[in-house]
Amino acid sequence: MLVLACMQSGMSVAQAQTRAQPGASATQYAATQTATNVRQAADLAAIRAVGQTWKRLYTEGRFAEIPALYTIDTMVMPRGRPRIEGREQMRRAIGGLAAGRRVTIDVTEKEAFVSGRYGWFVGDFTVTYTPSAPNVAPVTELGRSLVIFQKDNDNVWRIYRDMDSPAPHL
Repeated sequence: MLVLACMQSGMSVAQAQTRAQPGASATQYAATQTATNVRQAADLAAIRAVGQTWKRLYTEGRFAEIPALYTIDTMVMPRGRPRIEGREQMRRAIGGLAAGRRVTIDVTEKEAFVSGRYGWFVGDFTVTYTPSAPNVAPVTELGRSLVIFQKDNDNVWRIYRDMDSPAPHL
């Protein structure tokens, strides 16, 4: 058990033995580290799932459901538009860009991390808006995003801060 736990946590048995809490065995320490790693992996999966849900709802035009993915005191800083503060303001603002157009979104994760009740996601994205009018060309925007997640009191991960910026066409 100790060797397996150490392998999963990336430390040697000797490191586990020297880091063990006074009175705790290296096996107990390694087991605690393994539990922490499992919890962090589950939390990362949960924040990624929030992002996938957001993407699905947005591309399907289900804008009324998106604010539930945000904390009550959220702050959203969209590129080229005024800051949005709070879930209720988000409810009024969401979907304006996409209204009446087909939307495709591609996101590339650059970094994701969880620490305690907070997590963050850094990524690059491409959004293409295709108007329903046949003679109007689609518009594609490239950007970068930083999303900070918070695990709310109900143990649900929600978007706490959301900021994006334009990225150059490379």
